[in-house]
Amino acid sequence: MSTESVLLISGKPDWGSRFSVECLGLTMCECAAKRGGKAWAGWLRSDALKIRIQGLPPDEIHTMMVPYYAAVERTGGSLSVVEQQVAPAPLPDVAAGEIPWGTVIREKLTRRLLQHLPEGAYIHSNDHARKLSERLGPLETRETVWKRAKIVGAANRICRVVWTEKDLNRQY
Repeated sequence: MSTESVLLISGKPDWGSRFSVECLGLTMCECAAKRGGKAWAGWLRSDALKIRIQGLPPDEIHTMMVPYYAAVERTGGSLSVVEQQVAPAPLPDVAAGEIPWGTVIREKLTRRLLQHLPEGAYIHSNDHARKLSERLGPLETRETVWKRAKIVGAANRICRVVWTEKDLNRQY
């Protein structure tokens, strides 16, 4: 039977450590992919980050995690790893546009990304000079958001997706 490793990371509620935890989640997903596995990271409503890793043996995941234990502790957070010896559920295919609530996203703001994000998600450009912070409405409003992104220069620039107004307000 396949294994799925689930890592739960919780940090302090301040934005700086939350951002660090999010970076850790993205890095873990990249490391898993480089080692031939699949991974997905997303925020839980409890403000913990959940990372699901499939296709890698538990000992390899542990080896991959060793450098990150100290990083999590520095943010004041905690890390727990749960091994599930079950047939893993399919991971969301973010590249194909399957973006569930809470998914950690930091990538170029494209028209395609805008069309696939769920209603209610917040997009936030990382560039202070090209600021765009917006809550997404229904699909028919996305073209207007895309035009605004192009006007302020945020289109095709790195953006973050946050899932609550509280997190958006923590940005600055």
